[in-house]
Amino acid sequence: MTKSLLTWKNDDEFEKNYRIPEGVSVIGRFDEDSVADIQIGTEYGYKTISRFHCRIYNENGNLEIEDSDSINGTYINRIKINPGKKVPLRNGDELRLGELELEVIIK
Repeated sequence: MTKSLLTWKNDDEFEKNYRIPEGVSVIGRFDEDSVADIQIGTEYGYKTISRFHCRIYNENGNLEIEDSDSINGTYINRIKINPGKKVPLRNGDELRLGELELEVIIK
């Protein structure tokens, strides 16, 4: 079975992994009213992530991401993706949500 993660690391070697379940998941900023399946906490200082920032699609380890017209955008390897368009993710890609940089891990 394929394991898909988004990994965040800071300069102090702290690491946070977000598991990507099969199917469609909403990624967004943690908020008590959030509808996001994968919630990114603001304790990391990343308030530039929208509450409903993007959708990630996982079909047997094949990942695609779709920006939800977020204010601060979604970037893959420093290239901004267009809202509403699914874009494939590959192992090792750099995914940026607002100012938060994550690494795509597919095992």
